[in-house]
Amino acid sequence: FKQLIQDSDFVTGLVTFIIANIAEQGAGHDVKDWIFPLMAAHTLYACSLFFLFKSAIKFFRNNLETDLNPGELRPIKDVTVFSVFVFIYLFIMYYFGFYVASLLLIWASVVYFTEEVDVKIVGKALLTAIIACIVAYVVFTHVFYVPFPKSHLL
Repeated sequence: FKQLIQDSDFVTGLVTFIIANIAEQGAGHDVKDWIFPLMAAHTLYACSLFFLFKSAIKFFRNNLETDLNPGELRPIKDVTVFSVFVFIYLFIMYYFGFYVASLLLIWASVVYFTEEVDVKIVGKALLTAIIACIVAYVVFTHVFYVPFPKSHLL
């Protein structure tokens, strides 16, 4: 079992399955819920089954990859940091609304994923985040008529 837990495909399949289950539980019963939460959940279930099946094949062939290459550490760190950003984003969106949360998420992500950070890069990242939020506002409110989540504090 220890080798199975160390296999990246098994862990990916398990985590994807858990996320799909959470997405499915959070979906409502309206027809519009098929557009995102339920379709996303079903897609994640399919991806999860693919990774779990792939891991099972490797397990039965006794070919599990449990060694972590040094080159894989940076992507793992990046995914972990971005996942933390997304969780923080969800809390900020609940309390301060879509625009403040999205602005902070885009800004923090661009700054984090830039190799060399200086004042000029931070300013450009903020400008990029502002432009992205303006474009999202125009496209979603005036083209698709999608209401954004409201803040609970502001």
